[in-house]
Amino acid sequence: MSRETRKSRESSSSPESRSTKDILKDLCTYTVSSADPGDRLPHDCYMIMVGHLKSQEHMKMLLDMSESQGISSTKEGDEDQAEYAVLKSENVESILEHIKLTGKTEQLESQRKSHFVYEDNFNSSLTTMMETRSSFEKLKKVCRIYEHREGVNVDKVMAEHENRANASHSYFCERKVPPDEAKALAFSIAFYTGSKSEACNRGASLIARKSNGQVLEGDVENEINEAAIILYYLVKALSYIPFYWGYVTRACQLTYDELKLYVPGALITWIQFSSSKKGKKAVNSKAFKDRNVLFKIFSLTGRPIKHFSNYPEEDEILFLPHSTFLVFNHKTYYKERKQVIYMRQVELGLCTWSVLWVDDRIFDENWENKQHMEYAAINALDINVHFIPKSSTDSALSFLRSAFGQRLKNQDTFRIVTDMNRTNEKPAHNAGARLIKAIRQMGFKFLEHAHQPPWAVLAGYLSPTHDSYVHSKLGDPAWIPAADRCRLCEKAIEYEGSAVSSWIGVSRGESEWVNGFVDFGPVTEYLRDFLNSTLVDQNKILKYPLRVIRTYFTKDEQLNISQLICLLSHISDIFVSWSIGFVILACTIHLVTIVNSKCFPQPTRYEYLDLYY
Repeated sequence: MSRETRKSRESSSSPESRSTKDILKDLCTYTVSSADPGDRLPHDCYMIMVGHLKSQEHMKMLLDMSESQGISSTKEGDEDQAEYAVLKSENVESILEHIKLTGKTEQLESQRKSHFVYEDNFNSSLTTMMETRSSFEKLKKVCRIYEHREGVNVDKVMAEHENRANASHSYFCERKVPPDEAKALAFSIAFYTGSKSEACNRGASLIARKSNGQVLEGDVENEINEAAIILYYLVKALSYIPFYWGYVTRACQLTYDELKLYVPGALITWIQFSSSKKGKKAVNSKAFKDRNVLFKIFSLTGRPIKHFSNYPEEDEILFLPHSTFLVFNHKTYYKERKQVIYMRQVELGLCTWSVLWVDDRIFDENWENKQHMEYAAINALDINVHFIPKSSTDSALSFLRSAFGQRLKNQDTFRIVTDMNRTNEKPAHNAGARLIKAIRQMGFKFLEHAHQPPWAVLAGYLSPTHDSYVHSKLGDPAWIPAADRCRLCEKAIEYEGSAVSSWIGVSRGESEWVNGFVDFGPVTEYLRDFLNSTLVDQNKILKYPLRVIRTYFTKDEQLNISQLICLLSHISDIFVSWSIGFVILACTIHLVTIVNSKCFPQPTRYEYLDLYY
C-alpha cells in the first residue's frame, strides 16, 4: 500500500450522527436572504445513515474487491484507480446482504417520522401544495424574492435565468409539455444552477421532514410554502431528463465528525438535490478546489443538466433528493490534502412503490428498456416509483436475501420484471423461469396475489417473434427458426393438458409477417383491432370495445406488471423441464382480461385488453 494513500478501516459499528432536533434547528435558522452565495449548511443536514456492515469480516470482503483488481494508484486524479473498476461492477452490491439496517427491519415503518426520512411523501407533498398555485409567473415571482440581496442587480440575474430558459425550453416542448410550463421547467433548473442551490436544498430537506410529520415554526412554514413551487418545477423538469449511468465527481466541505460517517460499507441517503460533475475529475475552479472532500460516484439516476445550466462548462449531473449510495472505500491523499470517498449509487426499495428489474443488458448505455424506467417518473409525478436494476439471477436473489429485499417480501406494491434469456448465465435460455421459481421458494407472497377487484383471464396466446429479430439478438448458436419455435410452444402447451390448453394457444401471425419484425406496440394494436372486429362488431360477444393499457403503476394500483409474473409462475416449470425459454422461443405474451370498472370513471363495466411481454 502506498505511503501517500491510506484506507480507512474504521470500526464496523454504526457511527453516531447528530440528533434530528439539532439538524432541524440549523435548517430553520439559516437565513436565505442574507446568506452569502458560498455559505453552506452542515453536511449532515442533508444526509441520513441507512445502514452499515455487520462485522470486520464483511469489511475485509468489501476492501478485498479493490485489491483484487491488481491496480495501484498514488494520485487522486489517476484515471485507472482500482476503485473505478469496482464501482462500475454490479458485484459490489453483493455486500448488501451483509449490511445491518440502522433500526430493525420491522421497525422501519414506525421510524419513518422520527429517524428516517423517506421519499414516499416528498413528491406527493409538492404536488398537493401546487395543485392550484403553480404557474410560470408565480415561479418567477418567488425566485425574484430569493435573488434579492445587497449588491445584486436582481433584474439582470432574472434576465439571465429567463434567457437560459428561452434557449432550452424547446427540449420540454418536444416532449409535449405546454410552452408556458416548459419555460417554467427550464427556468427552475437555471435558477438552481445560479447561486441558489443551497436555498433549494434547504427547502427540500424541510419539506421532506414536514411531510414525515415533524413540526416547524410558523415563519418557516410560510417560507417552504414559497419554496415548494421552485422544487415542484425542478423535480418535474428532472423527470423528463434521462438517467446518466457513469462516473461523476462531487466536491464538498466536511467536518471530522461528518467524515467519520463515510466508512466502507456504510449506506448513506442524501435528502437534498446533489450536484456533481460528469467524469472522474471535479470542477476546475477555486470554489471547488478548496473543499476537502471529493466524492467519486458511479451514478444510476443522476440527470445531466448541462443544456439547461447557467454554467454549462461544469457539465453538471444532478441527483434528486433521497438518492442512496454505498460507500466502497475512503482514502486520504496527503499530498493533495484530500479525502476521497468512493461510492456506488444503489436502489434499495426504501419506498412504497418499487420494481426489481432483472435483465442482462440493464446497465448497457443503449439498453432498449431504459426509457420505460424514465417514463414511470413522468407518468405519475406524485408517486415515487423506484427501479432496482439487476443483471442476473444471482444478483437479484442476493438483493432479495438482504434486509432490504426481505422488507419487500410482504409488500403488495412490490413488483418484479425479468427477461427470460440472459447470456451472462448458464443455462442462458431459461434464466427468467429459474429466477421466478427461486423467488417463489423464498416465500415472496404477492407474486400470485389476487387482484381486488378481481381480474378474470378470458384467453391468452403466445406469439413467437419474427426470425429477423431473434437472429439479430441471439446470434447463430442460439437461433431457432420461427416454425420450430411455434411447434415448441404448441408441444409445451399440449404437454400440460387441458389445464393450460383451455385458455392459451399459439399465434403464427407475428412470426410470419411479410414485412419483417413488428415491434410490441403495433402488435398489441393489431391484436386489439382484430379482437374488436371479431368479438364486438361481428359476433357481439363483448358489449364494449377492448382497449390497450400499458402502465407500471396507477394511483389505485389496479393495473400493473404482475400479470406477467402470474403467467410465468403458472407455466415456468414447463419451460424449465423442457429446457426452453420465452426468449429462445421469442414470444410475446398476450392476455385478455376483464377489469372491474371501479378503478375507472365510467359507470359500467368495460372489457380491457391487458398486454405484457
